[in-house]
Amino acid sequence: MPAVIAPAAAVAVVAAAVVVMTAQGGDEDAEPAARAATTAPATPDTGAAGIAGDAGAGDRYYPGLGNGGYDVDHYTVALTWRPEPGRIEGVTTIEASATEALSGFNLDLSGLAVRGVEVDGEPATFDRQGEDDDELAITPAVPLAAGETFTTVVTYEGEPEPERFLDDLPELGWITDGDGAYVIAEPAGAATFFPCNNHPSDKARFTFEVTVPDSLDVAANGRLRTRRATGDATTWVFDAEAPMATYLVQVAIGDFVFEDEEGPGGVLLRNAFTEEVAEAAAGSFDGQAEMLGFLEDAFGPYPFDVYGALVVDDDLGLALETQTLSIYGTDLVDGGRPAELVYVHELAHQWYGNSVTVEQWADIWLAEGFATYAEWLWMAREDDDLDIGDIARRVADEGGPELDEPPTDPGPTDLFTPSVYQRGALTLQALREAVGDDTFFEILSTWSERYRFANATTADFTALSEELSGRSLDRLFEAWLFDEGLPELAS
Repeated sequence: MPAVIAPAAAVAVVAAAVVVMTAQGGDEDAEPAARAATTAPATPDTGAAGIAGDAGAGDRYYPGLGNGGYDVDHYTVALTWRPEPGRIEGVTTIEASATEALSGFNLDLSGLAVRGVEVDGEPATFDRQGEDDDELAITPAVPLAAGETFTTVVTYEGEPEPERFLDDLPELGWITDGDGAYVIAEPAGAATFFPCNNHPSDKARFTFEVTVPDSLDVAANGRLRTRRATGDATTWVFDAEAPMATYLVQVAIGDFVFEDEEGPGGVLLRNAFTEEVAEAAAGSFDGQAEMLGFLEDAFGPYPFDVYGALVVDDDLGLALETQTLSIYGTDLVDGGRPAELVYVHELAHQWYGNSVTVEQWADIWLAEGFATYAEWLWMAREDDDLDIGDIARRVADEGGPELDEPPTDPGPTDLFTPSVYQRGALTLQALREAVGDDTFFEILSTWSERYRFANATTADFTALSEELSGRSLDRLFEAWLFDEGLPELAS
């Protein structure tokens, strides 16, 4: 999502990061080439050889996102970036397993011209389908049996462009910035620069191999493993070894200043600042280690082995929790307490949203409500005169009519409504007041442990809360998560 910065309520002290991302990209100039590269369309086969996998992952809000019939284990995204005219040449290798017998399957890819597809080393036929040609339908030479592992290699090229996914949000995806680029992909922008199963229910490990001119640097999810010189260019290789949803992918290209230090528990803290803002940005993020340690005390061990900030030289009006490397713009550099709360918000997402990821977009409060609550915890920690109960009540009192809407099931055009953030966080405070501090924080830490690197639902969270508290919480959750009208906190 493009992260739109907004107050956590009408209260000046309660700032929130409203991270609202969307996108899908396109390359209109590349479309004729994409069609020319097509051989034969992928057609359903309902016989013993299986059927074509669904062109969608079954999301209630966005049925066209993602695909059915397989689970991805690992992506290797190899990109060569040519700043003029902002063009990529890509080879993406996808290791997956078939969840049913398949005569064919789909990948999501917007606009870029596909030059060839192989499945298990054999040429496959393919076709561009969907209203915007954003479905890459593939028919392997040999049908795939249920449970079979297979490897797909897609070769493609073009000038990736961001697209508008929701009408009231900016175009997002692969964003070109002078000679460089960066990614803001929530919920659908990843398909603007690599073929993928573009839904959070299919998380996978990633390797990025990004070749850029020697004058440019690369930052991406995970750890930098190596840099290889290739003539007047350099290939940067990153491994993101923990499963990741496609909307959390980050590949940034630019003239960066890098900072590395060891954080709590040996976590590598590494930042990448665009050279123009590096001096100001460096001081802004000095508190990351302290924030990480504080959130570990509340949520349990940090789920990854690396974290940091990426700051690009654009006034983004947003922040996004791209996994292990949150992205910020110049408007969030040296911004005092409001910016600091955004840093906490995006860091908290590494537990809730990134490690524990929604199964359906309708449950987005499980990410945004939890990250907003982390802001409140930090505020109460930093100011002895603030009690988190008082913070919550001020938000409830001054949040306005938008908080009368329940945070679950906000609708496909309102994923990032204030209720998702603020009433989602208020739900957690109501739970805390009902079960007590010890049980509440046991619920939060067990949630992050039990669903580590997995997907989860609202029903999973409510069941866990009842399990650990030993009491029925139906009325509490019904009132706070599903009913119209904002309830009152208990005390």
